[in-house]
Amino acid sequence: MEYIESTIDCIKERNILIVSFTGMTPHLETSLEVCRRLADKNNVSYLHLGNYVSRPTLFSSNIIKRSTQLRIRIKRAENYIKRHSESKSNIVLLDPKRFKNKIKKIVNAGLKARKEISSIEELKEFTFIGYNIGIGIASSFISEQKDPDPFPLSFKKKNELKQLFHSSLISLAFAKIILDENHKFDSLVILNGRFHCENAFKQIAYEKNLEIYFHERSFDFKRFFFEKYMPHDFSKRKE
Repeated sequence: MEYIESTIDCIKERNILIVSFTGMTPHLETSLEVCRRLADKNNVSYLHLGNYVSRPTLFSSNIIKRSTQLRIRIKRAENYIKRHSESKSNIVLLDPKRFKNKIKKIVNAGLKARKEISSIEELKEFTFIGYNIGIGIASSFISEQKDPDPFPLSFKKKNELKQLFHSSLISLAFAKIILDENHKFDSLVILNGRFHCENAFKQIAYEKNLEIYFHERSFDFKRFFFEKYMPHDFSKRKE
């Protein structure tokens, strides 16, 4: 595949953290391609947290698919990173288990702070310890339900919102622990930026003054989006 000179080719001598929450094609594969390309000129750490949230980004909520398909896809992705790390010392696969026990306090506090939400506007404005996680939850919820205003909620929808909320808290907690303990990172790469897990993680990264790059891909495998602004920011695309 031939590449044109682009944002991804201009990044040099950075310490980059790539975080993925998805098992969906082609986004998972894109995160791996981004990792490989960035490693040519940077130090790159890859972290997949899809197994640690009940609602991985853009993946089925079906528990059977999450326990089989998702695990297999994540394992393949991690094996891909491991193979490349053997030939390139500047690629590191991070193990989420290192941080798992440390996130519980933050997640439990968030669950206690959760309240009943009665409108999409109220959801978008929901904050936890100063971070607006509600806007990301709303984005994922609207996308999943294919309804710009899914309120009032049925029992099934209430449970789905609860799972998105929990997953967002887990993402936030992982971000706080990882970025507090590892000050070496100066850049973050995530999918899209507007979904529940990615929105929560990026807020901690912004607070830590990391540069954030967003990737996204349609089913055109010859190209993908990679910029310092989110793909739905069309005002930036016109610049």
